Amino acid sequence: MLKVHKFRLIPLSPLHIGGRFQALFPFEYIIWEGKLIVIREDEVGKLLQREGLLNDFLRRFGESAFSLTDYLKERRLLSSELVEELTLYSCLLSPGISLRGDKRIRPFTRDAYQRPYIPGTAIKGAMRTALWYHAMKSDDELREKRLKQLLRERKRKERIDDELDKDIFEGYRLRNMERSPNTDILRVIKVGDAQPWERDSLYVGEEETLANDKPRPDISIYLEYQKEEEQTSFSLTFDEELFQKFKETGRRLLFDGLEDFLKKVDAFYREVAREEVAREEEKKGEKVSRDFYSRLLEKTKDAGYLLRIGWGGGLPSITIWLALSQELRETMRKEFFKKSRRDKFPLTRRFLKRRDKEPYAPFGWVILKEVKG
Repeated sequence: MLKVHKFRLIPLSPLHIGGRFQALFPFEYIIWEGKLIVIREDEVGKLLQREGLLNDFLRRFGESAFSLTDYLKERRLLSSELVEELTLYSCLLSPGISLRGDKRIRPFTRDAYQRPYIPGTAIKGAMRTALWYHAMKSDDELREKRLKQLLRERKRKERIDDELDKDIFEGYRLRNMERSPNTDILRVIKVGDAQPWERDSLYVGEEETLANDKPRPDISIYLEYQKEEEQTSFSLTFDEELFQKFKETGRRLLFDGLEDFLKKVDAFYREVAREEVAREEEKKGEKVSRDFYSRLLEKTKDAGYLLRIGWGGGLPSITIWLALSQELRETMRKEFFKKSRRDKFPLTRRFLKRRDKEPYAPFGWVILKEVKG
């Protein structure tokens, strides 16, 4: 029996989900009247032919730091009428942002109608990470012996992930099959894509990376994001019949049912938030908001299921880092993060840059609330 549950998803901090295309280049958009306008390339081609500028454009296009915004301004072509003709979709510029039209922009994932949305895979992937954490935290043999064995074999980080994933999720015997996608316990849960937002509802802001609590503008980027409180919804389907078959294998399950599954997800991300609170308490007078995570934990208490999805999470929220002993953390750091500093690790954090004197905002925190009836 398939049981469908509906949830509201409410962003509690800026949210960015990376799209199929990893960058918009300066020849793919225009900055106009406080907006980023992503253009229809075929319409730009028609414009250049109509104005007799195609050869000139191709010559200028090869120059470094080419900007379509600047080019159209130089040719005195930029107008509200032209922008309307060329627009594929648009995003508002974040308050206080200075964007001239010569930067690469990381786009949000969009559907065929250019509407931004959250894929179900992004939601389920974050949930899967939470189960990884609980499995590693509760199983000393898996955490200590198996992980140490894989480290001794000096496997690549990706191979270690693959092997542990199979150990944790695929170790059930169903229909004489084992350690395959068909025996993955999370087959019992299917997460649909979230309902899309309006086409032009996003913002463009600057993601700033802090390394050792200091800005690193050389590796910061611009990106499209959804702001706080702009909610959407999605459905989650729980296959009770298939879950019963996993029960009959006799192996201890990772969760007792959907409610237990969601509670484990919530518990992991609350642990991540508490870790950030502890980290914030070590800082004195930094621009990063020292009370964001404290307020997050208080605001969401008994209010739904906490989750962190998408870009900018950092090592504690996207890996099993918090489940590891200090010894294993140090081993992992030496093996896979050789350039890191031992006294402060993980070293980097990503935030949405605000106006001067405003605190930075972490990315991707959401609350899930089930819709009853």
